[in-house]
Amino acid sequence: MNLLDAFLETLYPPRCIVCDEPIPHYGYCLRCKGKVKTIKEEMCLFCGARKKLCECNKRIYHFDAITAPYFNEGYPKQAVYDLKFNRKFNCVKNFGRQMAKKVAINFGVENIDCICCVPPSKESLYSRDFNQSDLFAREVAKCLNVEYKPKLLKKKDSVRSQHRIRTIQDRFDNVRNGYYSKENLKGSNVLIVDDIKTTGATIDECARQLKFAGAEKVYCVVALITENKYKDESYGL
Repeated sequence: MNLLDAFLETLYPPRCIVCDEPIPHYGYCLRCKGKVKTIKEEMCLFCGARKKLCECNKRIYHFDAITAPYFNEGYPKQAVYDLKFNRKFNCVKNFGRQMAKKVAINFGVENIDCICCVPPSKESLYSRDFNQSDLFAREVAKCLNVEYKPKLLKKKDSVRSQHRIRTIQDRFDNVRNGYYSKENLKGSNVLIVDDIKTTGATIDECARQLKFAGAEKVYCVVALITENKYKDESYGL
């Protein structure tokens, strides 16, 4: 354990992700361990949905593949929302490790040259004082032993919050050209880390910009992936 990890563990001692009880390690207590299961069924790596709900016939994404350890429901959803809005950091290490496992299995560590995260808006960073996607990305990079570039992507101030936008197309339009990268990525394979994929608009635009910067392949991993059971024209909040 390095000094930073030891310091953070002193500030935020391990607690069960589900019940918040103190435990001697990061993850789950014995009582809650069986309540949280990672995704085991076959998923489409091109859109991230279950094979039977594949979205590839509805939209072509700019990223080359996407994976996630959990669906956006139940205890995993609560853990990420507690992280974002209640500053409960106890899910970061466990979720980051599960995300890293998915990357290693589905993409291969040898195919990743560097890792970045989806950047927050200034408003979000100011209100929370941290970026949850950055926390996950640091853990994923550490687990995979791959270089992490936290400033690879930048977000323009003009992008509105996606949570206030109700239609899928408007979400894609809202983030269009809302991100950019000034680094020369010619021939590189990049992994983008984010907390949740809902419609995929944000992470897709980030992938598009990385390819403009020269990236050969862009892979994505998120902590939670949303089951898109809505109609293609609208998104119910």
